Amino acid sequence: TTKNHACFYAVGDSEQVFQLYYPVPTMDDEAWGTLSAEEGSKYCSELAQQLRNDGWDEKFVLPLEHAEAVIRLGLFAPNE
Repeated sequence: TTKNHACFYAVGDSEQVFQLYYPVPTMDDEAWGTLSAEEGSKYCSELAQQLRNDGWDEKFVLPLEHAEAVIRLGLFAPNE
């Protein structure tokens, strides 16, 4: 099962922003930032398949198939 949570919100009649939050064990500064169009497409396709396999409703997965700009950000809080 996917161990994350998500936020989805509309920013226009035909535009939506969505954020998916995943726990990470360590902070890797090289893994974060704007992805190229090819990287973003590949990342979103793989993520969409994972979410479908985990039973997510299609209305939440479908935006991943149409993402135009993908930014991967890191928010890390160590478990101490």
